[in-house]
Amino acid sequence: MKQDRIHITGMSCAACAARIEKTLRKEKGIQSVQVSLALSTATVHYEPRVIGIRAIITKIAKLGYRATDRLSDPQAGIEAEAHAYRIRFIIAACLSIPLLWAMLAHISIWTAQWTPVLFMEPLFQLLLASLLQFGVGFPFYYGAYQALRHRSANMDTLVAISTSVAYFYSHYAMFQNGHHSAHPTLYFDTIAMIMTVVLLGKWLEAVARGKALKQLSALYSLQVKLVRVIREHREEWLTASQVQAGDRVVVKSGEWISVDGIVQFGTADTDESMMTGESAAVAKRSGDRVYAGTRCLIGSLHIEVDKKHEDTRLSQMIALVEAAQQGKPAIQRTVDRIAAIFVPIMIGCAAITYVGWLTFSSDPGASETAMRYALSVLLVACPCALGLATPISILIATGSSAQKGILFKEGRSLERLRQTDVVLLDKTGTLTEGLPQLEAIHAPEGNCARTLRLSAALASLSVHPLAQAIVRASRDKQSPIPEATKFEEWPGRGMEGYVDGKYVCVGNRKWLEELGVPFWRRKGLESIKQPALV
Repeated sequence: MKQDRIHITGMSCAACAARIEKTLRKEKGIQSVQVSLALSTATVHYEPRVIGIRAIITKIAKLGYRATDRLSDPQAGIEAEAHAYRIRFIIAACLSIPLLWAMLAHISIWTAQWTPVLFMEPLFQLLLASLLQFGVGFPFYYGAYQALRHRSANMDTLVAISTSVAYFYSHYAMFQNGHHSAHPTLYFDTIAMIMTVVLLGKWLEAVARGKALKQLSALYSLQVKLVRVIREHREEWLTASQVQAGDRVVVKSGEWISVDGIVQFGTADTDESMMTGESAAVAKRSGDRVYAGTRCLIGSLHIEVDKKHEDTRLSQMIALVEAAQQGKPAIQRTVDRIAAIFVPIMIGCAAITYVGWLTFSSDPGASETAMRYALSVLLVACPCALGLATPISILIATGSSAQKGILFKEGRSLERLRQTDVVLLDKTGTLTEGLPQLEAIHAPEGNCARTLRLSAALASLSVHPLAQAIVRASRDKQSPIPEATKFEEWPGRGMEGYVDGKYVCVGNRKWLEELGVPFWRRKGLESIKQPALV
């Protein structure tokens, strides 16, 4: 049994996701399918000897969606979708202004005086409405056609039906009464309102999904795209997916480690806080294991790769978070069942509204009133907030927790969390925030400010977590940080340089003792005798 993830574009609501799942589950060789509307992906478990990934993608394409197995950061796809909706919304809004202006002219004498004659011309309104209906609205027609072709319905169906009724009724009324009629009863402004409002809703949906994905994108950003590899005694840059087990990768000071492997030679201090939560830097030497997503702070390493890119611990963490997105808790499954029948129900409600007003209203213009209220029912149902709220909430919760180092194996764990009264933490060492802080300074003769100032001068040139803690403490105290010269760092030891013409070193006790720095004791605290030597 094999598992693959497929990126899908073109889904408009939860009904689309449910239709893809239902169709693929009928295919021989597919064991299970989970489609995430929020991530625009499908996770498929299938038997490769019975059905291949190409056949699955082709099946999805026949449903009217675009699918590919070449997955990358989903943030880029969501941003592209948001951009497309924004462009369509702007075009729709520009085309709608004359139609809405003309509508206001019918209800306001003042507005009628300032309304251009062209805006009131039925043929001009027909032209704008046609551009909206068949230009801006073509994707809605396409989505509705694909849904109806497979005996289903989605949000596109609602939009296509409501705008088509308004367009063709107005078209009929205009030519039936003569397009030169002074006050023809036209509903082209209704098309403008529906298109503009729905596209605004779609744009906001895409923006919301993009913001929710930013937390998950923080994990994707740790995956280095290009890797420095030594092959045939020369360095070359390869993509992470091209790196094979057995390759030797070089990581230099300040760079992110891109692979899981064993250090062959070199020494460095690394930041593994994203993996372990521990804020202290970890010294790496020959024979030590390193992980993708961690950072080489000081020094350089030659690493022999022992795992493929998709098998690294970071990739497994990302897969775990994505699995939590895909897994559907009970509330999500309930929402999906409702979403599957939501569109037919709303169409039925619109039809009942129309028939009811037409039957029981004594108004001479009952047919127009009935149609207006029926269109209102279809309008308020678009877009479908019901099908989006639950997956977006799961996405935000799991993404935010992953950014803070808390991983959920599946989405249903979030649902159970509300029943939790006690949380037990079992972790080697101490629980930390992953970010060191300077708690206290002990210096002879009360020279704490001078000690911090000299230390911050060197620390400002380092990316080491402890050095950055010193810099933050200096800035919090609004202490000026002087410039350091002849700066040099020593992995696992410390840093040295000259500040204001004086030699200063910052490091661990063993290294300072090797440099001959004398220490003194007072009240159980140990400090350095010479404040210029830190």
